[in-house]
Amino acid sequence: MESIVREERPTSIRYSIGYALGLNLLSIVLVLAFYTAIVFVSISSVDNELEETSYANARNWAEHLLSNQSSAARLLNGLPVSDDERALLERVVIGGGFSYIEIRNAAGEMVLNFENHEDPFAELPAETLEYFTALPAHGSPAQILKLDAGDEPRFIVRSEVPFVAANGRTTGTAVLYRDETHMRSIYRDEMVGSIVLTSALVALAILSSCMVAFLLFRQRRADEQINFLAHHDPLTGIANRYEFQRRLSESTRRARLSGDTFAVHFIDLDGFKFINDSLGHDVGDAVLRCIAGRTLAHLSADEPFARLGGDEFAILQPIDSADQAMALAENIVRDIRQIETVENHPVSISASLGIAILPDHGIEPEMIQKCADIALYRAKESGRDHAVLYEPGMDEIQRARVMMRLQLRRAVEASSFLLNFQPIHRADDEALSGFEALLRLPDENGGFIPPDKFIPVAEEMGLTPRIGAWVLKRACRVAAEWDPSLSVSVNLSPQQFEGNVVAVVAAALKESGLDGSRLSLEVTESLLIKDSAKVGHQLGELKQLGVRLVMDDFGTGYSSLSYLWKFPFDKVKVDRSYFMSLGQADRVGEVLRTISAMSVAMDLDVTAEGIETETQRQFAREAGYDELQGYFYSRPLPEADVASYIGAHGRRESPGPYIVSVSA
Repeated sequence: MESIVREERPTSIRYSIGYALGLNLLSIVLVLAFYTAIVFVSISSVDNELEETSYANARNWAEHLLSNQSSAARLLNGLPVSDDERALLERVVIGGGFSYIEIRNAAGEMVLNFENHEDPFAELPAETLEYFTALPAHGSPAQILKLDAGDEPRFIVRSEVPFVAANGRTTGTAVLYRDETHMRSIYRDEMVGSIVLTSALVALAILSSCMVAFLLFRQRRADEQINFLAHHDPLTGIANRYEFQRRLSESTRRARLSGDTFAVHFIDLDGFKFINDSLGHDVGDAVLRCIAGRTLAHLSADEPFARLGGDEFAILQPIDSADQAMALAENIVRDIRQIETVENHPVSISASLGIAILPDHGIEPEMIQKCADIALYRAKESGRDHAVLYEPGMDEIQRARVMMRLQLRRAVEASSFLLNFQPIHRADDEALSGFEALLRLPDENGGFIPPDKFIPVAEEMGLTPRIGAWVLKRACRVAAEWDPSLSVSVNLSPQQFEGNVVAVVAAALKESGLDGSRLSLEVTESLLIKDSAKVGHQLGELKQLGVRLVMDDFGTGYSSLSYLWKFPFDKVKVDRSYFMSLGQADRVGEVLRTISAMSVAMDLDVTAEGIETETQRQFAREAGYDELQGYFYSRPLPEADVASYIGAHGRRESPGPYIVSVSA
């Protein structure tokens, strides 16, 4: 699924990354340009250095020659020089490393030349000089000449040094040739080595710079990701609880300063746990993403939407009136209700939504969220799949619910529940066949809290397994004191089957000494729908204990007949609503007769609940029902009154049900 995130991630991080990379690239370009210029300058400076060095040697030689004034004067005037003077001049030529020297007078005529016979260049004929190529001058009196002869070219530096007399007059010129091929090669090799080393250092610097830029980029990306995850839900991509709290705090400040009005929507999905349990968490995650995407389609950019956790979402909506908030809520609830498939899986999902208005219902974030949560609970309590706007006084209901939870917790810890018993009679001869025991929770005023009030809360708290275990033990212990002709039946809650219900029943029978044939266990159809294979296995194990199994509240829900032959039931109990509807709805009587006939055909006993009038009793007898129960015979009795009721209505020879239930 594509990302459904609407909020833009912080752009400052991207700008800083681009700025850092751009600055780094510019630095690299400048370094390369500067380095290239240095290379060119360095290469050209080799020849310039050779020229200057050779010319300096030539000047030194000329100054040495002029130091002997008499010899220099005779030499420049064309007069002969002695052998000693000539030998001295030749030693100077050889010592100076010159290959060939010409001395010219003021008229430019050559008066003397010397050759260094130890230099290979001196062996070349004089006319070879015309084949030399002059390299570009560098502003020096010396000039490099290149001779392409042999395998390697020769580089000769020609220096022309004037002889200047004391009076400033030029009396002659010395032209000196010096072979710098070897020295030029050394200079070039050193320069190349230096260039290679410098290149390596520059490459290393560039590589290091690029690596630093890359690491900086990765670090910034990681920081950006961490920052995103700190404020967003990774599954749906929308804001998380932390970000919602931050935005809500900002909105409360705006409400104080400018009087702006906001609606806080709390959304809770109905039936999401069933989807997770039956289709798997992958489908559940897909449902959450689908709902987040659909909800975002109803919101604008200035309406933050967050997943608070699990299947809970929240919206912060700027509004002008409560009607505007209610309209948005109804659109979202309707849109979620229309979801039929998610990733090719059929699903049935709805949403309950609670709304609180800021600042009407509170100015502090904690208070406004509490009001929205109370409204959400009212939406779920009143049928789910709709939205409820918070109203003053709803918090009293919430406080009562909190007190109910505390009272239930104390009752479980102290075993302060009570059992009342309602008689059940045989339909054919009116003989007493047993009792149904109803669970009661005493209140602080000496009365009782109705089971339909505390049982849902107990289920929500996960307390029904402990309460059910207490009911089993107490009912079996009480029934064990009665005549063996009376039996006991206990209603098992679905939560008890999530644990080891077989062990709990076996322990209750063992502790009380009650025979298993005198205990009937009632289950509802909702238990079989959830996990029929697992529940079927547990029912089979319970059947091995000798107990009887009863399908309770038959006729409500799906009323699937397949459950009656797939599972080892002994009896069917028809829901009280059917007999209460006799004479009020058409064809109810036909349905009741059909249920009775079907039970007889399947060799199942059938019990009628809700018998309150003679008409209802007579109909049940004529329709073939085996047992009758209701106010026509007796209201539920305190435990202390059961013995006197048994004494007043006598005993019977065959056993019948004595029913214990945790419901009304």
